[in-house]
Amino acid sequence: MQKIHYIMLLALIGSVLLKGCNQPEQLIIKGSIGDAKSLIFNNANTNHFAPGEILTYRITANAAGTIYMETDSIKEGYYDFPELNQHFYLRPGMELIFSSTKDGVQLTSHTYMNILSALYSNQSEVDITNAIRSSTFADHCARVDEHYKTHYEVLAKIQDDRLKEIETTRLQMSVLMLKALHASYYSHYDFTPEYLELFKTIKFDKDYYPIFSRWRKWLQSYFRIAARIEGKDIDKDLRMQVEYLHDITIQQAWVWDQTEHPDAYDERNYQNLLLAKQILVDKQQLESIDLTLQKVKKCRKGQPAYNFEFENETGEKVTLASLKGRYVYIDCWGVYCPACFAMMPYLNKLEEQFEHENIAFVSICLSKDEQRWKSLIEKYEIDGVKLLARDAKGINDFYNIRYIPRFILIDKDGAIISSSALRPDDKALPALLKSLL
Repeated sequence: MQKIHYIMLLALIGSVLLKGCNQPEQLIIKGSIGDAKSLIFNNANTNHFAPGEILTYRITANAAGTIYMETDSIKEGYYDFPELNQHFYLRPGMELIFSSTKDGVQLTSHTYMNILSALYSNQSEVDITNAIRSSTFADHCARVDEHYKTHYEVLAKIQDDRLKEIETTRLQMSVLMLKALHASYYSHYDFTPEYLELFKTIKFDKDYYPIFSRWRKWLQSYFRIAARIEGKDIDKDLRMQVEYLHDITIQQAWVWDQTEHPDAYDERNYQNLLLAKQILVDKQQLESIDLTLQKVKKCRKGQPAYNFEFENETGEKVTLASLKGRYVYIDCWGVYCPACFAMMPYLNKLEEQFEHENIAFVSICLSKDEQRWKSLIEKYEIDGVKLLARDAKGINDFYNIRYIPRFILIDKDGAIISSSALRPDDKALPALLKSLL
């Protein structure tokens, strides 16, 4: 839910009054915005790890198009200004002055913020990324350094020490991550000593990392590379990931981000939630974790599976209970899901392999579109038990099916083996099924 703070125009009474209002703990935003009636900004780009609502601030202009606002409710971070299509760094004690020009509203008190916002252009990075496949690692690094040379020139002009430190960190991480991207394009890349030295310079030890809009992307990229270099499942193991984060604030931010909305109610997420209870300290976050844990517990191995009741292609109702005595491998899919269709050939091959075994393959289409469902059954030659979940809310809520395809494995007694099972294209799945049978 979005909460909007309407901050009405405060009249500019005089320079003496202005000086009296300009306390160090206050953020002041003022200036001219021309024909625009108001200036809006929000905290959607900052403090992602903090619970609570997205706050939107509106500064209303007077008839002359001038604005004035002072507040002590702004926390340090980057804030989005949608009307300007930019985001700016704000903190208590700063004074931002805007002016109206022929090119639109500009921030005039800190011109380098305008330059920095323009420099962090996705298109520029896209051009560098597109050239990776035809570049050596050294050439790629040289291209990145050349691209960011102007950024360093801008940073040298910043007189605000705190902002310079934060922007320098952001620049260093952008440079390192763009350089590190080279390895992801080469599955058999030879990690040279130069590359390993670059990798070692990446260290998450500043408590303000989570105010950057790309902090998640940085961490995800870092863990993927770490996994390749060290030969461990770091990119899949939250407990391992925490060990690489050298500041408790970043640990808390990342753990909350990874557990706030689990992608499945499975054993992996159950363990992640237990880890979150050890690391998080915020009361609201911990209460949320406890509620989620209660939902995940019912989907752990050995718990009773959801006893669905859906119709097959002939209109006959089929329940999980009716399949008792057989292992059940469920494919939850949708009629407009290319990723689901991609799994169909692997599922067909798996069914052929276990055709005479005590296992039922059940395809549950989470849709109301019966006609398209039947046409897809024919197109992809779907075999086994084919069901249409006209109302999928029950099964979706029970297993927390947020993404499809989702695969579920159930034992002969109707108990869960895995609520987020291996996919049909996983080479380890046949061996797992054979071990059960």
